[in-house]
Amino acid sequence: MLFETAVEGVLAALEGKLDLPGSELREELQKTTAAMGNFGRMAELPSLVQLCESISGYLWPVPLEQVSALAQAALALWRDRKPWCC
Repeated sequence: MLFETAVEGVLAALEGKLDLPGSELREELQKTTAAMGNFGRMAELPSLVQLCESISGYLWPVPLEQVSALAQAALALWRDRKPWCC
């Protein structure tokens, strides 16, 4: 329950920032990806860690005008826990 609450808080914070300019949103997505990866390590969820590493790999090469789409795709994957959770 604590894990779910923490994850939800991080995801909700990112959702509230989806309207930021590309460079600022990229920074927020980077912070969220790091936080979610840390949750994955603490909860011993290697699939979540791998997902976060994958998202992080796309974060810097993607053009600024596509950062919003990447952030929305990442949020959808994190919210759909089937790929990474028990």
